Amino acid sequence: MRNVSYLKLKLLEKTDALSSRFKGAEEIYEKLKKINTSGFLSPEDKEFIEELSKISFEIGEEEFSLLDEEEKEALLIPRGNLLPNEWEEIKKHPVESDRILEQIPFPESMLNLRTIVRQHHEKLDGSGYPDGKEAEEILFQSRILTICDVYDALTAADRPYKKAFSMEKAIEILRKKGAAKAAKKAERATAEGIVVSYIHAGGKVGALVEIDCETDFVARTEDFKTLGYEIAMQVAAMAPEYVSREEVPAEVVEKEKEILKQQALSEGKPEHIVEKIVEGRLNKFYSEKCLLDQPWIKDDSKTIGDLVREYITKLGENIKVRRFCRFEVGK
Repeated sequence: MRNVSYLKLKLLEKTDALSSRFKGAEEIYEKLKKINTSGFLSPEDKEFIEELSKISFEIGEEEFSLLDEEEKEALLIPRGNLLPNEWEEIKKHPVESDRILEQIPFPESMLNLRTIVRQHHEKLDGSGYPDGKEAEEILFQSRILTICDVYDALTAADRPYKKAFSMEKAIEILRKKGAAKAAKKAERATAEGIVVSYIHAGGKVGALVEIDCETDFVARTEDFKTLGYEIAMQVAAMAPEYVSREEVPAEVVEKEKEILKQQALSEGKPEHIVEKIVEGRLNKFYSEKCLLDQPWIKDDSKTIGDLVREYITKLGENIKVRRFCRFEVGK
């Protein structure tokens, strides 16, 4: 059944109140419907609503506006932002979920399920809801549920305010968000940490690695120890000379550049592209000599630096590989 606005438009068709810009009631009505359900209000949409609100007509001695003030206000509400009272309602859902789960007699092995659900909108910096938990107060399972929740929101069926993303696009977005957070955390101080050892089978090669983090709590987790072990194994296997490219002395870099330049020229490469060739080959030098630039021995699609950033996102703290030492019998 058509609404009052549609009936007004049909009445206006019988008058000259509609300007030549508008072709008829059906077209205007369909456009209003589209604006009303859209997730984005363009400047053209705003202009259209303002113009319609100025149109009026008379029935007998009464004058009527095509759009009254309430209708106009409703159509011009900014999209994508919840009103304060709506936001407060949204924030209640973890508590309501907890209340519902309280009624279910879970076995002892699942008693923390309520806490997992209640905490899945908490943030590591304490700015989440409903309880303002932070860092180690938030269960690791709750963090996983948060990622699942975001993934579901990104890939759910098309909604009026956004199109659904493909699985690949959703994963790309989550990875970029994680990388951005890792970059931000990289500025924070690391005063805690552990020294991890790895001895290769046969006892001929081994390595010690110091990796640092922000809190003793994270330093004691199995995830952090696992990262340290993976890096120590990398050092033993690939024999890097520096932690990062920033540690490579300037004279070593200049010497390597000169060697690479002479190699390129001796190969007959045009002089105007030699510099680009040198830069490309210098990156290969870094990927061999610098630990963080080395491809990970267990997955060469990522570097050790990428691996560290993944753990920064996973554990919620800045992590630094401070130093390492490699041992090999006879060397």
